[in-house]
Amino acid sequence: SLTRMATETPKDCEFRAIGLMSGTSLDGLDIALCRYSRTDGFWKFSVEDTRFVAYTKEWQRKLTEAYITPIENLPSLDKEYGVWLGQQVTHFMKGRTNIDLIASHGHTTHHDPAKGMTHQLGCGWAIADTVGIPAVYDFRSTDVALGGQGAPLVPIGDMLLFAEYDACINLGGFSNISFESSGSRMAFDICPLNIILNPVATELGKPYDAGGVMATEGELNPELLADLHSTMSRFRDPRPSLSREWVEMNLKPIIDPTIKPTDRLRTYVEYAATEIAMVLNERQLTNSLITGGGAYNSYLIERLKARTTCRILLPPPTIIDFKEAIVFGFLGVLRMLNEVNVLKSVTGAAMDSSSGRIAYPS
Repeated sequence: SLTRMATETPKDCEFRAIGLMSGTSLDGLDIALCRYSRTDGFWKFSVEDTRFVAYTKEWQRKLTEAYITPIENLPSLDKEYGVWLGQQVTHFMKGRTNIDLIASHGHTTHHDPAKGMTHQLGCGWAIADTVGIPAVYDFRSTDVALGGQGAPLVPIGDMLLFAEYDACINLGGFSNISFESSGSRMAFDICPLNIILNPVATELGKPYDAGGVMATEGELNPELLADLHSTMSRFRDPRPSLSREWVEMNLKPIIDPTIKPTDRLRTYVEYAATEIAMVLNERQLTNSLITGGGAYNSYLIERLKARTTCRILLPPPTIIDFKEAIVFGFLGVLRMLNEVNVLKSVTGAAMDSSSGRIAYPS
């Protein structure tokens, strides 16, 4: 196992790295500065500082349009976004020195592993040149080239940084889970989440349903709930790497926009809670760390707890909000060490890999 590999190579080391994460919800950029250290083969981390940078309406427009723009037409935006990322890091770093690297998830615009295609905006060379620090980026392409889904990438961090939990669930644009099974790390997307909920909330004049309050004002629509579960049942074995394209093709057509927005929110929360609980119950998991924006949806958490005996654990806000940025910083550290940072057991690739391209300042 990878844990054994780390134990067999107990070279002590320490890095200070900045992780960058931009999710499908298009709300903004998460930045996390962490110290990562390995002692006697075991990793630990501490968070030094974090920042959230909201996207302007202009950047939201550009990133939204990028989803429908052919990849070959994106180089200019790729560089522009990379420079913007570098500028945000520069502001964040003001007064700080001795930072070893930046690790950037980028912003996913195209992802179709079956066609060998994945693309994340945010040119690493532009980041490195803007900040003057090495940048690690494009973490998915190697895995896709090896026949994998290019996702999920966070499980290596769950395995080595959050090992005290049976499972780690992220409630972001999509809900996904990572857990140990028979000595291997397993992970997959469970269902779309905020990528569905947030646009419905905007119909009611809000960027998202704070606390799930608007969902509580709606009524359950049994027909929609049944359609959602029926559709998802076709994709549970094997589970796909979910993407915006998957949502547009498979879920959007069955969510009737004439259903009251609050009823859609109520029904979709019930659907998501049921799907997540089903995974926890089937795997007989005893506790799970919950992070991501959906952790603040109190109604979703309430409905999830009602459907599973697995303990649902909410960490401090820094971990809820920035766990993925924290883990991407760690992925960058592993890449700089040329150590495995993407697991074939979760992506379906032919082999584990040390993924990510490294850009050095010119």
